[in-house]
Amino acid sequence: MDVDRCAEKFTSLMIEAAYISMPVKRPRTHARMSPWWDNGLDQLRMTVRNTRNDFAHERDLETRSQKYNVYKRFRNRFANACQKQRESWRRFLEDSKTNNCWGSTYKLIKAITNPKVNALPILDDSPLNQHPEISTNLLNGLFPDDPVPTQPLLPPLTDQTDCLSLA
Repeated sequence: MDVDRCAEKFTSLMIEAAYISMPVKRPRTHARMSPWWDNGLDQLRMTVRNTRNDFAHERDLETRSQKYNVYKRFRNRFANACQKQRESWRRFLEDSKTNNCWGSTYKLIKAITNPKVNALPILDDSPLNQHPEISTNLLNGLFPDDPVPTQPLLPPLTDQTDCLSLA
């Protein structure tokens, strides 16, 4: 009976020491900070974590390679889903913050119907073999070379007294 009491006492001391020395993991009490996060992303995140663990603990090289490919596929799917959710949330916020009742829809349709063209209209009407010559003429006309002076701006210094007279 004395042994049982000693075993109980020892067990309770060990449990108390464990609670004091090791922190207890507590579940999250607050919601996620990202408003675009949903249950589908939670499921994908858990799937990615599980497939990564399966891949990491596999010893057979062939099976490990197959599990790595499965992990990569789920990881990429998860990353793409997160990116789409973030982008969708950003567009929603953009639409809600605009003062115009049409919001970003007008900007999107305008960009699709009138794409920006990065071309020089001067080159469009001319033959292809003249493009380098036209480009060179444009460059020289817009950014001419500095003229080379024929005579020096200052006379050359001959001795120390010339230097003092210039100052």
